[in-house]
This record gives sequence, C-alpha cells and structure tokens, in this order.
Amino acid sequence: AEAAEAAAKEAAASGTPPADPLPRAASSSAARGLEACRSLLRWAAERGARTGSVAVRASCGGFGLFSAVPLRSGGVAFSCPISCALTPGAALADETVGEELRRLRLTDEQLVCLYLLHCRRTPSSHFAPYLQALPSDDEAAALLPQLWPDGEERRARLAGTPLLRQAEAGLASLRAFHAEVV
Repeated sequence: AEAAEAAAKEAAASGTPPADPLPRAASSSAARGLEACRSLLRWAAERGARTGSVAVRASCGGFGLFSAVPLRSGGVAFSCPISCALTPGAALADETVGEELRRLRLTDEQLVCLYLLHCRRTPSSHFAPYLQALPSDDEAAALLPQLWPDGEERRARLAGTPLLRQAEAGLASLRAFHAEVV
C-alpha cells in the first residue's frame, strides 16, 4: 500500500496519471471499457485536466475514477477545464449543428441530449473519448428502469418504491421529448 501511495504521489507531482492497480480485464467488453476510461483520462490530461491524483478502477459493473491518494478535507482529486465539458454552450458553438440547435429553442437538457446523439454518430467529435467511455446503448438500457422493455417487469421490480413512479415519469418525459424534437 505504501508503494502504491508513493507512486500516486509521484504521478501527481509529475502530472501523469498513476498506473492503476486493476488486474487485466477478463472479458473483451470489460477490457474495452477499461481502455476507454484510460483513453478519456489521457484525453482530459492533454487538454489541461489535473489527473495525477486519480486512477481508473472497476466499480458497480463498470469503471470509474477514484482518488489514488488520500485527500484532506477540501482537497482536489481531479480538475478539468470547461473545454472538456459537454455543455449547452459547447452544443450551440459546434460548427456543424450549433446553428440548427439555436433555431430549435430547446432546454439545456434537450440541447445536451441532441448534441450527445450528434457526437455519438460523429467519430471525429471533440468528445469522442468521453462518448466511448459511456455505456453502450444496450448497457444503458439495462441500467435505466424507464428503458426496460416490459412495463410489467418494471412494475414488479420496483413495486412499493418511489422509483416506480420516477421511472414511469422518466419514460413519459422521454417519449414526449422524442415526439417533440427527434
């Protein structure tokens, strides 16, 4: 543990991400997810993010960034310039779709959703490393109750919890958004 902490501190001082202690992924899907997260971290670092205090690790069926060094109260594990953030402003400033998005007069959430769809279908997108680190459509659908294919299954699994009402409201919102915008 001391050696790992020393390596993380050295990496933090040099500005390079520390080697993560995660063993090589067993499945090709897990290996792709791990590499996508590592690529995202490199992409952010190349654009000025301070990444030396974080490492990619497995979490909840996927991967995430975790502090690689002990943090004090108020300490910073990761910082990222706004140019790395997928924001409504980034969507509106995009040379290929920004003008059309401005014409549609969408909410910020709708702007980002549509811009995500555009970027996901544009391999050369500035945000490609971020999008590659997101769950696939099938993986996301499995995680989101409002996207479960059978309403009966959703009701059975979530009965008696506030999540059932939230999932059904989320599905209604998605359908309304799709009908209005997509």
